[in-house]
Amino acid sequence: MSQKWETHHKKSRRNLGKTVAEVIFIYLLTLGIYYYAVPYVVSGSSTIEKAISTIINGNQQTPVAINQNWVSEFMAIVNQYRANESAPPLSYSSYLSSFAEIRFNTMTANDNYEISHYGFDQDFNSYFAGQSISAGEVVFFPAGETPEQFVQSLIKYAPLHWELLMNPTFTHYGYYIGIGKTVVAESYGSITPFEIPGPNINVTQYIINEGYTPVVENSTWLVIELSS
Repeated sequence: MSQKWETHHKKSRRNLGKTVAEVIFIYLLTLGIYYYAVPYVVSGSSTIEKAISTIINGNQQTPVAINQNWVSEFMAIVNQYRANESAPPLSYSSYLSSFAEIRFNTMTANDNYEISHYGFDQDFNSYFAGQSISAGEVVFFPAGETPEQFVQSLIKYAPLHWELLMNPTFTHYGYYIGIGKTVVAESYGSITPFEIPGPNINVTQYIINEGYTPVVENSTWLVIELSS
């Protein structure tokens, strides 16, 4: 098992220390399950906190519809865990759902899917211009898992992503579901956790550099936006 770890720290004018922490979890079994995770936290100003994370699950073995009911059940489970940690529940926001749709369109246009979290800064600064908020984004590819199964996968294989969903700063969420291209790693037989230095990574090249075979396929994207 190979491991890579790298962490960066930045402070805003109010000395709010934030950590940039990226982790890729690739869970490769004989069924071809693939987890790709990139949590990213940076203090962009004294009043704005941005957080990004991504998870891909390429398991297509069980037909599970990723729809409004799936998301509602998933978020209900998330809120149960948040309550156990004395965090406020995440309430639905149509405003954030509109932003999630913008992010989906940006990330899936042309070959943008090959770059992790393509265009987040531009979309964020345009949509939330002039607003003093804390906001976060998670992008999931949960095909083949029920909401409960996917929650357990997050807890076990993507603790930084789960920590982001548990963040008590956030009180609202919105989401968008769509079909688009993504890159998965074709390999078998090992679990390899490692960190990468930040967003805007060429996923195809990264997979090649790690010794796997990149495969482009259409997947169900679940983009969830979080805010205070």
